[in-house]
Amino acid sequence: MIQLCEKNLLELISSDVLLFEINQNTNISRKEFAIEMLQNSTILVTLDEEVKERAKEIAATGIMALDALHLASAEKGEANFFCTCDDKLLKKAKAVVAPTMKLVSPLQLVEDLEHDNGHETAGGDYSGSDSRTV
Repeated sequence: MIQLCEKNLLELISSDVLLFEINQNTNISRKEFAIEMLQNSTILVTLDEEVKERAKEIAATGIMALDALHLASAEKGEANFFCTCDDKLLKKAKAVVAPTMKLVSPLQLVEDLEHDNGHETAGGDYSGSDSRTV
């Protein structure tokens, strides 16, 4: 994903919620890697009442509170993609997030962006040059 950001194929969104979660990580190498990734972010979504209220709505569908805050932050940041390795979250969240945001695994994200930029891989209907992800 770092390479995609450097090539301006991906605009990375960060959030107060993501920074909080990273700071809770006790694995130093993972924490440092996450911080390095976020240095490529161009947008920071703050945790405000709008995000909190939307997160409550999302959590009411059975999604964990922290995950709901991440999703609400992504919606506020107008993300085209929400990228996570959590397969359960991917399945649950598809029914509750904004229809303009595609929930994907890291592999799906790369495939979608490559497809949209002329490579022959499976993907969605999102323009790589305008893609924002969290």
